[in-house]
Amino acid sequence: MITTALIHHSYPISRILLTSSKISIPYALLIFNQLLNPTTFLYNTMISSLTVHKDHIQTALSLYSQIFSHENLKPNSYTYPSLLKACGSHPWLNFGLALHTHVIKFLEPTCDNFLHASLLSFYSKMGKLGVSRHIFNQISRPDLATWNAILGAYAHNSSLSFDDDDLALEALSLFKEMQRSKIRPNELTLVALVGACAELGYLSQGVWAHVYVLKNNLRLNHYVGTSLIDMYSKCGCLSIAYQLFGQLSHKDTLCYNAMIRGFATHGFGRRKMHQHGHSTNLYTTMEWVL
Repeated sequence: MITTALIHHSYPISRILLTSSKISIPYALLIFNQLLNPTTFLYNTMISSLTVHKDHIQTALSLYSQIFSHENLKPNSYTYPSLLKACGSHPWLNFGLALHTHVIKFLEPTCDNFLHASLLSFYSKMGKLGVSRHIFNQISRPDLATWNAILGAYAHNSSLSFDDDDLALEALSLFKEMQRSKIRPNELTLVALVGACAELGYLSQGVWAHVYVLKNNLRLNHYVGTSLIDMYSKCGCLSIAYQLFGQLSHKDTLCYNAMIRGFATHGFGRRKMHQHGHSTNLYTTMEWVL
């Protein structure tokens, strides 16, 4: 790339930065620091690569501040989502609040739905669900990413609130509104929906989500599978949860935790249930509930 002068073009450099950052962050930074006139696109590429690593969030914020040292550069809507995601936990929360003020200063009202989704997810992680909902209400035509963000915000906060079903009910209400808008749900949507059903004990709606996954050829990955296992366990259908657990090809720690919690809750602390034999058939029960 150096000998053919491709190194002077933004896109080839961005590919080098992306590849290098997966191998060695210091090497990627070395390349970036040698660029004479980095564009906002290249800053965004490097910032996004850095925010993947928790140890390099401060470096990413430093690079962000460098953008303002160039008279002809300013951040755009692609600059902020990765930074907001990185600042969604302690000790970076205050930096996330400062980034929101920059969004308003430099981008409003032109920022896109993806950035709005990043903002409402950030405030959800802070526990400020009211702010998340206010941001959502400002969007005239929410897309799938935005719907997923607000549904996930309500589902996540409802799981943290004991004896408060209002958030889970609001998540179900939002999902119905999403259906009326003709936006098709994906796996992330259904994880949030099933999570809300689990908190409320709404078995029929949870089974509907399971059937939707199967009928529409969506991936029954470990995220969807874990949420369904948790829902069936909380709704008293432990044998169905265990059958589903056995069908998942990939199980992570959260998936095992959900199944262990289900066993413990229903008094199976020492012995495990039979996956076959007298256990309830998964698909027969789904048909009965529907």
